[in-house]
Amino acid sequence: MPDISMCRNMECKLRMNCYRYRAKPNSFRQSYGTFYLVGDKCNYFWDLGLASTELETIENLEIMEAQSKQDPDKQN
Repeated sequence: MPDISMCRNMECKLRMNCYRYRAKPNSFRQSYGTFYLVGDKCNYFWDLGLASTELETIENLEIMEAQSKQDPDKQN
């Protein structure tokens, strides 16, 4: 489980390669932010190669994104 602020930006083009988006959250106490691209860069992008915890699969993320778009109040 990461000890970081994770990202919730479902529109970000870099999200599937970003540790802040793909890390498995702590189910009891996880902080989130919505970080944005400036041009093609994000100052908070965290390369997956530096990941030290388990990652969510892309399939799981796609399911969570679809559910969140249907019910925005039910985000992780």
